[in-house]
Amino acid sequence: MRVVDCYELSPPFVNIIVLDKSLKVDKAFSALCEQNVRAGLVWDSSQERICSIVTLTDFLAYLQHDVAKWSSVEIGELISGSPLVAVSADTKVIAACEEFCFHGVHRIIVNEPHSGDILYLLTIRRVLKAIHKQNRSLHFAQWLNSSIKDSGVGTWENGIHSVSMDDTLNDVVEKLLTHKLSSLPVVDLNGQATDVITKIDFAVALMESDDPQRFLRETTVSTVLGHRPATVFVRPCDPVGKVLDVLLEAKHMRCVFVVDERLKPIACVSQCDVISHLIHSDAPFQKS
Repeated sequence: MRVVDCYELSPPFVNIIVLDKSLKVDKAFSALCEQNVRAGLVWDSSQERICSIVTLTDFLAYLQHDVAKWSSVEIGELISGSPLVAVSADTKVIAACEEFCFHGVHRIIVNEPHSGDILYLLTIRRVLKAIHKQNRSLHFAQWLNSSIKDSGVGTWENGIHSVSMDDTLNDVVEKLLTHKLSSLPVVDLNGQATDVITKIDFAVALMESDDPQRFLRETTVSTVLGHRPATVFVRPCDPVGKVLDVLLEAKHMRCVFVVDERLKPIACVSQCDVISHLIHSDAPFQKS
């Protein structure tokens, strides 16, 4: 990470969604969903520049409070919770990772060093894929073989937030936004994890609705699940390498849930947890 430039992580095909700030909220939301992306850059034609970024989280927050104005308000009026962070393509990847952690964002703009043109959006997922695939150091391999429980990565606590199949999407949105989560485990009457509901699941289902307010109020979790393969859970004894594989292969998720022998959720390991650990811990690379 200390010798690789952000330019080297550029994808072969770049898909950047740019939305004019005058576009209505419902149209902008549909544009993101149709392109299967979680965020779009907002263009201010009067200033001829990118002025902000909007994410699925911003749309969900707006839905929760102003769903009645869904089709009449412009996205320029949305106040995004995500700052617009940019780095030059010649920035080292480790410096970009520090930007992820400092600003609490999942994606940053990578600009061409001389012209300032946008090259692509660098995501935590892309960085982790590159590290996991290319790093061949002994210390990193040893860390990958350690159990996720012993690795020090993730949130391990009693009372991982969850929902049931019968909860409404209003309930789901409330928990996602209140606790700043990207997904929630779905548990049965015995508290056993059966699946996970994510913001992506929510967005895909919402696209089919003509009445968002009623949809949120009446639709249950069970209704929106089932359009993709069931989520894979991991165990505390699973090695870090396996957990990373699960985390990076599930494109609809930014985290993986750990369950105990009774299949009850006991921990959560997110992409942010991993990247923060790689930056601040000595274990993976033996920096000291």
